[in-house]
Amino acid sequence: MHTKSKQIEDPDHVGPRAATGSGPVISRRRLLTAGTAGIAAAMLAACGEEESAPDTRLPAPPTASHETVQARAVAATVTEATPQDTRGIPAPGAMRSVNVAFTAPTWSVWGFGIEPMLLSAGLAASAASERRYAYEGNTITDHFKSDYSLSAQLDSLPGGADLLMFHAHDLPDLLASEQLLPLDEHLQSDAGFDRDAFWPGTLETGFHEGVQYTLPVAVAPWSIVFNRDLAKESGIEMPEREGFDQAAFLQAGLAMQGGPSIEGREHGLGFLLQVDPRPGPGGDYASWPPAYVFLQAALGDLRGANGTFEALRSAEALEITQFFHDMAHTYKFAPKPERSGDRVWITYTEGSIGMFGESLQGPGYGWLRSGPFANQVLLPFPSFGAVGNPADVWTMIGISAQTVEPKMAYDALRALERQLRNVAFVPAAKSTPEQLRAIAPALLDEELQMIVDLMASASYVRLSRQERGVLTNAIDAGIVLEGISAQEALLAAATNLQILADR
Repeated sequence: MHTKSKQIEDPDHVGPRAATGSGPVISRRRLLTAGTAGIAAAMLAACGEEESAPDTRLPAPPTASHETVQARAVAATVTEATPQDTRGIPAPGAMRSVNVAFTAPTWSVWGFGIEPMLLSAGLAASAASERRYAYEGNTITDHFKSDYSLSAQLDSLPGGADLLMFHAHDLPDLLASEQLLPLDEHLQSDAGFDRDAFWPGTLETGFHEGVQYTLPVAVAPWSIVFNRDLAKESGIEMPEREGFDQAAFLQAGLAMQGGPSIEGREHGLGFLLQVDPRPGPGGDYASWPPAYVFLQAALGDLRGANGTFEALRSAEALEITQFFHDMAHTYKFAPKPERSGDRVWITYTEGSIGMFGESLQGPGYGWLRSGPFANQVLLPFPSFGAVGNPADVWTMIGISAQTVEPKMAYDALRALERQLRNVAFVPAAKSTPEQLRAIAPALLDEELQMIVDLMASASYVRLSRQERGVLTNAIDAGIVLEGISAQEALLAAATNLQILADR
């Protein structure tokens, strides 16, 4: 597989955030290499993954009518019937070029992004398709800005694209700008496509107004990394995975909490609630784990069936937001602003952090079993009442509206998607613990089984990039950095989401 570089200039990308690292810049005809995920990616660099505040320049989530959706589907059908698509499926050995545009975040400096998956799967898909296709990657650098528009970058992409691979939080933007073709007609005629092969609920993340636009590739259940050494030193046992609820989570965190009176652990934390005090270039704040994951664990899908975020105005939402407030200010789980960044990393390497949140995406998590971190284990994200463990779809794939050969693009998509299942962690297709072990050999048998159990009833975070930004800026930064009340933070979040929806 070949790759082309598409470096988007960002004159606003300055300040401390710019110094945290940059996404891969790939030269044409240079093979990609997958980096090794370090804990810094999990706790520090990855905090930039959760996007922040809205901007009036980005269109609101799409609200196309049923007639519009049907018209798009007809248009796609007409496109397939035009002379542009007369070649159909290429013959074996044709090595037809398939341009795959994919996002490479500036904060993904440890190689846990889409890029390394695409390299490996692209080569395998080419071989499995009898060399019908040659997959060529086209990188789009994704900056930490909630006013970032992937569709705007695609409009200026030299040579266009046949397929798009991206995080689910960019799907609303792509739909609003009509950058994706419907998949329904192709899926209906694809005898090899099995909807039941995917984890429950994953296909629905690429579904909009009755139309399937994308297929999920890689999912990421949220979890807790638990320090067994610190637990033993603190005189407690590791909590049971089954029934790991709010009470068990808080009890463990408080038992491992450090403080000025504990020699050697003056800055220790029973749980790391990290909100970077340095805003990104767009004024957005990074939080890890973000408050909306706690809300999802308590309420389920925050958007709701009618898309009004009415759940955020409930007593249950206020209760979990108050718990988030208490974690920061009563239980002191949030590090002091002067101890963020590298100093938090030092605290971790000293073994003084009991737990932290982790979205399970990327390579094999060898760092969980290495050096001073060898006695860490994975627990589910604590249950706060909702059905299903919070999870993200961090990679999905669709047919670009720019392609001139939709039929060929779909066939190439399916060939690639089948191979991505072998390298993505966690695959969107149902997997056994043994299959996951082949991708993440460092994980323990009970951890692999836990992941399978979580994915059987996962609750997917269905927030756009802008919506994530609204919640993080209003709740996380408001509570942790500004010290506002839970009620004030939640009201600001709900109000700003309504303003965003009304645009």
